[in-house]
Amino acid sequence: MSGLQPTRSTPCGALASDNLELRDRFVSEVPQLTSAEIVAQAGLKTKNPYATAARWKKAGNIFSVQHRGKEYFPAFQFREGRPHPTIKKALGALPPRLSAWQRAFWFMSTNGWLADKAPADMLDDPQSIIAAAEREGEEVVG
Repeated sequence: MSGLQPTRSTPCGALASDNLELRDRFVSEVPQLTSAEIVAQAGLKTKNPYATAARWKKAGNIFSVQHRGKEYFPAFQFREGRPHPTIKKALGALPPRLSAWQRAFWFMSTNGWLADKAPADMLDDPQSIIAAAEREGEEVVG
């Protein structure tokens, strides 16, 4: 079996293709920032435009997604050039098993715990966002 690549006609191939299409849509439809754009929006002067985003990401203040060889930072995470404080709280409350892409989709998907609004649209209501993020880790019974 080694060396076999999933094709569109196999379940794994169809899933991989669907995931790629969904990620393409996410990157094209949801505003994204690069590390250099983050530094520019923050009004910082730095020799290394990657350092600020890397530092904020390492501290858990923001997250990024990798797509087609590039790193993207969803723009909804920022207010006035800085990380929105609710992002760090939400990331801390989400289950650690979630991938960066799962986190990105969680923020942009409507959520029943948030009256069918997307978490990204409710960042100014941190208590509700944190409660919804914590519920994401609850076991579904039924």
